[in-house]
Amino acid sequence: MAKKMYAVQNGQLRKLRKGYTVIDRTVRKIRKGYTVIAGRIRPFWAGGELEYFGNSSDGAIEALGGRRKKMAAASVGKYVLFGGGVSDGNTGPEFSTVYVYDDDLTSHTSNLYSVVVYHAGSQTSEFAAFGGGKTGSNHNYYITGFTKTLTRFGTGKGRGKYYLSAAGVGEYVVFAGGASAGGATDENTVHSFNVEGTHAQVAAGLSEKKKHLCGVPFGKYAVFAGGVNGGSVVASADAYDEDLTQKRISSLSQARTDLAGASVGGRVLFLGGTQQQNYRVSAVDAYDENLTRSTLPNLPYYFAEMAGVSLQGYAIFGGGIAVSVSGSTGGYATPTVFSYNEDLTRKTEPNLSQSRYELSAGSAGDYALFAGGNIATVPSNSGSATDVVDVYRI
Repeated sequence: MAKKMYAVQNGQLRKLRKGYTVIDRTVRKIRKGYTVIAGRIRPFWAGGELEYFGNSSDGAIEALGGRRKKMAAASVGKYVLFGGGVSDGNTGPEFSTVYVYDDDLTSHTSNLYSVVVYHAGSQTSEFAAFGGGKTGSNHNYYITGFTKTLTRFGTGKGRGKYYLSAAGVGEYVVFAGGASAGGATDENTVHSFNVEGTHAQVAAGLSEKKKHLCGVPFGKYAVFAGGVNGGSVVASADAYDEDLTQKRISSLSQARTDLAGASVGGRVLFLGGTQQQNYRVSAVDAYDENLTRSTLPNLPYYFAEMAGVSLQGYAIFGGGIAVSVSGSTGGYATPTVFSYNEDLTRKTEPNLSQSRYELSAGSAGDYALFAGGNIATVPSNSGSATDVVDVYRI
């Protein structure tokens, strides 16, 4: 086990968390340090390691300003934003509140242009955006953008659909799939939104109509996988590049919805999910920078509805619904958290402070936040939400 290093700052002993050096005129993070003791190489420092920092119950961070589940999350600049959602029940009342945390974990608030649930959010390097969703019995047409200074901008001209997904790529946040016509019609339509507030339909739609899919920003691609087409769970996957050109890619190893995604080490990972007949899934699929798919070792149990987030050299997945037996439906709310490092080594991290699903995750600075969620022990759309926020730190 690598030891910790300390330095004195302003008369106080401080733990060193990061170290950097220059290699070929490029600044590189020092992840591990070694020395020789009695002729043997020994580790003396591990920088950039993931650790549990605390939660809103123990004072590490302020709780959400209200109980929320089914929020959308996005990050921009030094901020992570959690927007919309509901507090109890399945469909409302919806909220427009955006809970914002900066890279010092200081909390702020803003608002979306409309109260909403079943919406989607993502980001580029310049802005975050939230779009689509459902307000009462109506489709939500609004897209709300936030710049790196939290200046709000947007349009009421988005495509009215919900159960969609979003992922940022290049200059755009891409909104894909979803349902319209009261949820009866699944769509393969794809729309883009940029920092100027321009909204447009992308020429090439998804490879099939679907809702409840998972979208992840992944370098020069926005990748969308899984979902439901009509009453059938699907395995199809699509990618869009920085020019919004569609790339047809290999399907997931198993058809599933309710999956979680995040990227790390030149891979985008898709974990768990729900198969046909509501069976939970333990599969893990990875796509590399050439969009070639591979499979990683299965999760130790069967998970669905986890939240995923990328934080520097890690992909972190937390919460969700878990079952221990293959082919099982139902399950229970779990506090489990897994991380993958850049070598794609999986590690079980300290649990969330509260078991929950339908939670949201995002990152700001050195912190990954897991916010809100449904705390019903047995999965139920009518379950109550929580205001708890858990924090992991590099």
